[in-house]
Amino acid sequence: MIPRSLSFLLLAAMVALPSCGGQTKKKAPVAATVSGTGPVVTTGKIPPAPKPPIPNADQTVYVGKVIDSASGNPIGGVRCMLLRNIPEPEYMRKPARRDVMWEYKTPLHGTAIATINHTPEEPKDMKYFHISGPGFYPFYVEAGEMIGGKTHEFTVKATITPQVKFVVRMPNGDRAKNAICTLKPDSDEPVVEGKMAERGTASGNIGTTERADDLGEVTFNRKPGTYRLYFSAETGKHRHYEKFVWSGSQDKPVEIKLPAQSMEKPW
Repeated sequence: MIPRSLSFLLLAAMVALPSCGGQTKKKAPVAATVSGTGPVVTTGKIPPAPKPPIPNADQTVYVGKVIDSASGNPIGGVRCMLLRNIPEPEYMRKPARRDVMWEYKTPLHGTAIATINHTPEEPKDMKYFHISGPGFYPFYVEAGEMIGGKTHEFTVKATITPQVKFVVRMPNGDRAKNAICTLKPDSDEPVVEGKMAERGTASGNIGTTERADDLGEVTFNRKPGTYRLYFSAETGKHRHYEKFVWSGSQDKPVEIKLPAQSMEKPW
């Protein structure tokens, strides 16, 4: 006789095997997964956007269609938010959570639809449609005031900015977890992004500095050009400086090895 434990294992293995007579599962359509693959301009057959819901008397619907500035085609994979306030410069790339009413990543049709329920605590004044994240310098447009039963429809033109990825290593070759990474234009002028300039800025590094992740990897949205690169360990030690020329495309991440002793700042 086959032991009961072995019988159970055999039965579990049979259940795990695909059925020979069954249908093969189809992959999810690209429109359903594009939000995880970064922004892309939709070409070819463009899937239709869903019809916006009809708002109730205590609701406002916002319909934003994000299109490529050059081609006019929709952009999928755009990280967009509806905000109750204009972010301060230091929060333009990542708005404070208290200001985020709704967020979404657009499918291939490029349309984002938000249904906002009215509450006594929420002011009915102007709201803002904000775009940031991979592939975009942060910016916003006015989306409309909260009016019961109202649908605001608007088109937002955007341009995908090339992304440059770095791998930062410590002097011993290990990956530099949480490295401090700055990539700013080769200029002494303060750097502001999108509509940050309208709010002023207190630091030339606003919008230019990122923390590497646990693997020492960091990605910047940058147009082709020459940049001042200065990376360091998470403690601020082992500072590395160089002029970095970005062509706008890369086959693999750029490796930066931090020096054993910090370099003198060359500019």
